[in-house]
Amino acid sequence: MAQECAQVTRDGDQMTMVADTWRPLHAVAATLADRFGILISAEDPDQYELKRRRLEIHFRAPEHETPNNVPALLQQVADAANAHSPYAYRLDREGEFAALVPTRTRNVAGEMVERVPLLDRHITIPAGTRRIAEVGNMLAKQLSAQTGLHVACCQTFVAGIPWGMAEVSFEARDEPARKALERLIRLEQQSTNPSSIYYWALSCDSHYCFIDVQRRFSGRCGR
Repeated sequence: MAQECAQVTRDGDQMTMVADTWRPLHAVAATLADRFGILISAEDPDQYELKRRRLEIHFRAPEHETPNNVPALLQQVADAANAHSPYAYRLDREGEFAALVPTRTRNVAGEMVERVPLLDRHITIPAGTRRIAEVGNMLAKQLSAQTGLHVACCQTFVAGIPWGMAEVSFEARDEPARKALERLIRLEQQSTNPSSIYYWALSCDSHYCFIDVQRRFSGRCGR
């Protein structure tokens, strides 16, 4: 599922990023990855309300360089999401990965309620040698069985080639699906091109959720 990009303007080393779209967090994440190489994955709540929203982020970044304070920038994105959306997000950081994870959503009465984020759910995959994409499909099937949603993983093409074609040894023992996904992304990188760095986008619409793996510096949102 292709994501839109945020609009970026510069005034000296002062940057303004504006996302005015159906999934502004996804647009911000894709633009940070493509323009600055910053990995931050955006995740929809499983009951995402598809409505146009606006996020505006301000930060400092010398031309052709990474923003001055990446941790502060990521926290600013999380704070903006919490202030300007009907959901509550936490910011997870694990090594090179960061993710905006929805922890609260609105029920049919409009009340904020706690929800178990989809990728927080635990999965188990028996040890074996399989294609990475096959493991991703097994992960998705377990999430589907646990939630009643139709979950798919991990649709993307890199230079016209489907992601996850490498065969790897893999096992997951009752661990969060997000951690298993991070390991799969690292294995794909090691097995193919170490310079190709990936992150994910989780989009949910009605009873369907799609986990897309995206490449940093893809060129889609400029650089």
